[in-house]
Amino acid sequence: RQDSAISSNPSRTTPFASLDSTVYFERNISIGSARYTHTLEPRLFYLYVQGKNQDDIPLFDASQPTFSYRELFKENRFNGADRMGDANQAALALTTRLLDPDTGAEKLRASVGELFYFANRNVTLNNSQPLTDSTSDIAGELEIALSRSWTGKADLVWNRRDTVTERANARVQYHPGFRKIANLSYRYINGSQNQIDASILWPLTPSWQVLGRWYYDISDSQKLETLAGLEYDSCCWGIRFVTRDFVDTVNRNNNKSKIGDSKSNRIFMVQVVFKGLTSFGSNIETLLQNGILGYSERPTE
Repeated sequence: RQDSAISSNPSRTTPFASLDSTVYFERNISIGSARYTHTLEPRLFYLYVQGKNQDDIPLFDASQPTFSYRELFKENRFNGADRMGDANQAALALTTRLLDPDTGAEKLRASVGELFYFANRNVTLNNSQPLTDSTSDIAGELEIALSRSWTGKADLVWNRRDTVTERANARVQYHPGFRKIANLSYRYINGSQNQIDASILWPLTPSWQVLGRWYYDISDSQKLETLAGLEYDSCCWGIRFVTRDFVDTVNRNNNKSKIGDSKSNRIFMVQVVFKGLTSFGSNIETLLQNGILGYSERPTE
C-alpha cells in the first residue's frame, strides 16, 4: 500500500550554479639528465544548490559515496537520482604535474584539496541530522609512471580535526609486457582495514603461465586469501588449475581490529576453455580478473 504522504507523481526543481576556475603555470626543469615540463595548477570550484525538501521522493538508490579527491568537484554529494544535496561550498585544490616536453605524456601528477562549507547541509539520508562541519577532510591523490613498465597510484583522506588518516590506498604495478604482471597494494581504512595485497601473472613458456595472489590482514596477522595456479593457453583452447584458500566471513567486534567468526576454506578448481565456443568447470576467469589487477584472457589467435 502506498504511503499517503508520498506523492504518486513526485517532482523536484532544484536551481544550482557552479563556477570552476583553474590557473595553469608551467616551467621547464631538469632532474638529472631528464627534462620535464613542470606545471602548477591551483583550482577553485564553487557550488551552490538550493535546498529543497525531498521527503516525498522515495529512496531507492541514493547513497553516500566514499569521500575522495574526486568528490571535491561533484555537483551532487549523493549517488543516485533520489536526492539532490543542498550546497553552498567551495573546493580549493592544487595539482602539480611532470610532463614529457616532447610527447606531453604525464610522468607524475599529485593533487590535494579540501571543501569549505558556508552553510549547513540540511538534505540528508534516512532522516539523519544536518551536517554542520565547516570544512571537509583533506583529500589527495598521486599517480606516477616511472617508465612504461612501472606505474604507481596512491590516494589519502586526512581528518584534520582528529589528526588521523581516515583512508589510504597505494599500489605499484610492474607490467613489462602482455600477461607479465606483478602487483603490490596496500589498503587502510581507519578502524576497519589494514591490508596488503600482492599478485602475479608470469609466463614460464609461451604457452604456460604461473599465477598467484597473497592477501593479508596486518592488524589481525591473518591471511585473508592465498591463490596459486597454472594456466595453459593456445590459439584454440586453454586449461587452468587453481587452488584457493580464503576467509569467507570477517566480523569486527567493538570497532577493534579483530577477526571474529571467520571460516577458512580451501578449494581446487579446474577450467577447460574452447575459445570461441564454450568452457567447462569452474568460472576461474572472473576470480582471476578480480584478484589480479590487469589480468585478461589471451585472445583467440
